Amino acid sequence: MLQRFEIESFRKLESVSLEELAEFNLIVGRNNSGKTSILEAVAVGLAMGEAREILSVARKRDSRSNVVLAGPSYLSDIVSWMFPAPSTSFWDVNFDGSIKLKYTADDCELKVEMSCRRAFFDPSEEPRSRLDSANKFEPLRGIEVATVVQERTPSSVDFLEIANMEFSLGARSVDRESITTRHQIKQRIPFEYISPYSHRNSNSSESFVRRLQDENEKHEIVELLRGIDEDIVDFFYEPFLGNHRSRGGRAVIKTRAGKYIPLSVLGDGVRRVFELGAALHYSRNGVLLVDEIEAGFHVGMLGDVYRWLTSKASQNDVQIIASSHSLEAIQAMVEAAAISSKSETLRGFSIGLDRKFGKVRHYFGKELYSLISDNGLDIR
Repeated sequence: MLQRFEIESFRKLESVSLEELAEFNLIVGRNNSGKTSILEAVAVGLAMGEAREILSVARKRDSRSNVVLAGPSYLSDIVSWMFPAPSTSFWDVNFDGSIKLKYTADDCELKVEMSCRRAFFDPSEEPRSRLDSANKFEPLRGIEVATVVQERTPSSVDFLEIANMEFSLGARSVDRESITTRHQIKQRIPFEYISPYSHRNSNSSESFVRRLQDENEKHEIVELLRGIDEDIVDFFYEPFLGNHRSRGGRAVIKTRAGKYIPLSVLGDGVRRVFELGAALHYSRNGVLLVDEIEAGFHVGMLGDVYRWLTSKASQNDVQIIASSHSLEAIQAMVEAAAISSKSETLRGFSIGLDRKFGKVRHYFGKELYSLISDNGLDIR
């Protein structure tokens, strides 16, 4: 479990520190205060330089839509803008600032430092090169990212380098051959990162339903779903018919009237429940990051959702770090924690309350009620 996480530099964030992290941690703040950036920083730190994990985190910002906003340098752009950049430029800047993160987990300290620079690919090696105005091939812009990971254990005095990774990112894909690991990296902490609308274009729910064998866990999910729609009585995985070699299928909901409805056509609340269930499963013994935890749910559901999340997280040894900009959501979770005598496992972090980007205040135990009054405005 993470005990603390420090962000020296990431996007616009500077000198942000989350202290005494608990089992369930709630980051609260106004729009554009840096909540999502904090969750992304934690995910990037836990990824420890692994290219596809970092790319997955960067793409979550586009998960509101099924449309891929892929310009000629889309992937390299969304990753490079995680890095601090000069405020005097916008396009074609040199990202000479480094991402610097530090965290403590299981009494070991880790530092992750990433650097990024622009690179151009030879059009003869890059099939996606575009024609310029003179109908000549010009190389596509990409980036080269280097990551250094250092660790200090309780038995060591200084930080020691445990990994040094590099990857190149072209317009739309990672160059597999350019991913190198110079040192054997330690076992990463498992993590899952959920954005507010990623349940709309993710197949993790179908995979989760296909693998779910625990009848008690299935019953708990059905009961939670009935809080959204009382006609839901069951769900299961249905393989596609046709070629026996096909491996596809879909999650299906069964109603009281005996109707069968694909999960993919149901509303946000139902699909969000399955995505959270899948994330809790895949982040076992690790960390679950949830952006806008209230997304998809009516406020009347949030207490039940919180109790279910904390119960499953405890069973799976999952630490949760979530964000919210809804005071109704904050109040529902604080009251649910008090009723279930779990206030000591809930921590609050208010960001940008004093209008300074990235500045954090910490709330513990009964102080969480102050978090609601201190943020005394409706910021849905």
